[in-house]
Amino acid sequence: MSSRGVKGYESNVVKFGLVSMLTDASTEMMSSVLPVLMFTLIKMSYWLAGIIEGLAEASSALFKYVSGALTDRVKSRKRLTMLGYTISNLSKPLMSLATSPSWVASIRIADRSGKGVREPPRDVIIVESVRKGLWGRAFGLHKMLDQSGAVLGPIIALALLSVVDLRLLLALTVVPGVAAIMLLFTIKEPPTAQASFGRSEVKGFKPFLASVGLLSLSSLSFVFVVARGMEVAGQAAYSSAILYVLIQVLHVAATIPAGEIADRVGRVASLAVAHGSLVASMVMLALPTSPLVTYPAIALYGFHRGFMLVSERTIIPYMVPEGFRGRAFGLYNAVMGLSSLAGNTVAGFLYSSLGAQAAFAYASITAFISMIPLAIIKRSGFK
Repeated sequence: MSSRGVKGYESNVVKFGLVSMLTDASTEMMSSVLPVLMFTLIKMSYWLAGIIEGLAEASSALFKYVSGALTDRVKSRKRLTMLGYTISNLSKPLMSLATSPSWVASIRIADRSGKGVREPPRDVIIVESVRKGLWGRAFGLHKMLDQSGAVLGPIIALALLSVVDLRLLLALTVVPGVAAIMLLFTIKEPPTAQASFGRSEVKGFKPFLASVGLLSLSSLSFVFVVARGMEVAGQAAYSSAILYVLIQVLHVAATIPAGEIADRVGRVASLAVAHGSLVASMVMLALPTSPLVTYPAIALYGFHRGFMLVSERTIIPYMVPEGFRGRAFGLYNAVMGLSSLAGNTVAGFLYSSLGAQAAFAYASITAFISMIPLAIIKRSGFK
């Protein structure tokens, strides 16, 4: 990467991390009690929950694809990023009014659509704000701050549940959300690279997308993982929130090591850790529930999420040229979201009809298969 767009823009990584932290605090205040709202108050089936989660991720994927294409063409990536954060942060408080599956679905889709709009331009701005060779560290730092909000959100939820009811808690998600929107105005936008349409520089991107698709088929929604843990911990809102905190703490813990391994050892090695940890987690969750097996499996699931989201984002700018990065991030996120739709739909059906063990056995097998494209990328000489 050239020096263009680097000097004077490094603080964007921290600022975006803080914006993401506040947004995630808002999101996870909602998500930590969402299983209770879905399965206890509204009495939704696991099958329907799987469809809703899949549709939410599919809508996110669609908007990521469109936003990725726009990112390489628009003059202001910052404005596109701000639009996405605004949609998400102003829609979540409306979950406090949800009384039906269709209402839950509408808010989840709006929230994830905003995420789809903001991520490609934000990730490109991060890449262009630091020099090549530090992209893993930059994405690791951003994701660490991002996921700190994912830890903070459930902790806030736990504290507030002692003084407010669940619906007021959901309404209060507006507070960190608005703070995130305000902080976005301090972001400095680097000069925009010219759009590129060349294919000769794209190396290993197709097998990488294949690995992303297969991994997303098996990386099931936290809703199923927390529901499995609640079979051991109990069905109360506090159990859901505590298990969700466990996932997010391990997610945060994995982010910096994932970035350092990607920069120092290699991007494929970091991806291999992400895939391997998911295989182990899904196998353990497919076993009969036990505190000695289920809780470590849930923690390992969180660890996998941290490694996956840092290592996958780090490898993309090494594979594609400047001017194509927006579309590359868009395609990556689209494949991930559509595969998540399919994976969560299948898992929801299996969970409802055959039980949790069948759902996690399916995820275990698919996660193992997802490692095959990594061998192809490695054999091609990509590090």
